[in-house]
Amino acid sequence: MSITSSFISINKRYLTSLVLFALYIFLTFTYYYIFVQDSRWDVSKSGNFSRIVVPDSILYRQIAESLVSDRIDPVLLGQVTSQLQLSDITEMSFFFLATRNYFGPSFLGYLMSSIRFGDLFINIILVGSTGVIFVKLLGLLNISSTIPLWVLFLNPETIYYSQGFLKEIPCLFLTAMFVYFLLIRKYLRCLLPITLVLLVRYQIAVIFLMILCLEIVPLRYRYKCLQYPLFVFFALLPLLYKTLLNRAVVGYYLYREESGPGTGIGAAIAYLQFNFPFFGYIGVPIRFFQTMIEPFPAMVLFSDGEGVINLYYCILSASMIMMSPFYSLFFNQLFNIVIRGRREIFSYDISKIILTIAMYLLTVGVNTFISHRFIYPIVPLMAFVIFVEERGKKLLAHIIILMAAISIYALNMLGYLLSG
Repeated sequence: MSITSSFISINKRYLTSLVLFALYIFLTFTYYYIFVQDSRWDVSKSGNFSRIVVPDSILYRQIAESLVSDRIDPVLLGQVTSQLQLSDITEMSFFFLATRNYFGPSFLGYLMSSIRFGDLFINIILVGSTGVIFVKLLGLLNISSTIPLWVLFLNPETIYYSQGFLKEIPCLFLTAMFVYFLLIRKYLRCLLPITLVLLVRYQIAVIFLMILCLEIVPLRYRYKCLQYPLFVFFALLPLLYKTLLNRAVVGYYLYREESGPGTGIGAAIAYLQFNFPFFGYIGVPIRFFQTMIEPFPAMVLFSDGEGVINLYYCILSASMIMMSPFYSLFFNQLFNIVIRGRREIFSYDISKIILTIAMYLLTVGVNTFISHRFIYPIVPLMAFVIFVEERGKKLLAHIIILMAAISIYALNMLGYLLSG
């Protein structure tokens, strides 16, 4: 590639990123003014839309206020305890906030509490910084396409999770930072995102450390060092649920008592994972799939009353339709790299991105809850997977998957319209 064409390609990526970033900012504030401003709890001011924000953001804001006033609004707290199992809050110690992964977003809320749009500004800065990292990754991988930038800035979830102090946007930024430092082989710098992510979601720091160790350990068959520990890990899952993950299991059963059994598939998978060794080989991939396609197959669009649309489910559905081709490619590559143990996993940069995504999903697969929020930080990175294959390869399969997703969504919508 000539110097001139390379310069043009770089300018194209940055120009596209700037335009998409501006559009993202416009959509973020538009969403805020239409749904969030002057809202009551998480229901829009018109009363026609529910789940306009993630309920956790209300709790983090209350925790931030409690750091100043030593008081949590009991009304607002009562509205989120059923989802977060937090009715036993008695004090706001650092240890409590850290072990529950509440310290990072609550601390941001505390710092920005006196600034209007403080949460929007923080998230916009982090998303913009992630866009810069994506541009650098595209240059590093010598990719002229700007698809990952479109996925990052225009995914409806990015706009939705920007409406409050949450874990998703910071985790997205820190994951992208870690991947970039890993690919340019600045291993000491990798410790920066690992340290910072401890304040937001400490489980991810463990995953990053594992990936970093696999990268720098001078072993000939490093991919075997990945497969064998996973084999042991999945075998010992029931033991972990009875010890280290016992609190999560208790929370799962409390949640099921209050919210009902759902479709029943998740409950069956959870029971088998809790009690049968080696079932993780089946259960964890199923958890991946369930999390990716949430809220399908049981999408309760009017879950908060007649005529009140659950906006969160609409956003997840639109995101799933947008991302389904990338999901299908990812599972194909995941099988080839992690299961079959292709050795180029530690040679090709895109393969390392896939490895990071796969290891990140381990925290999702062993989680007792199914929530698409957990995987959002690696959703935009999945757009890089499309560059593993030749252009146009398996295009028909991607179109079929995309049309199937749209059809499922249309059938759900038609069912609710007819029932109304």
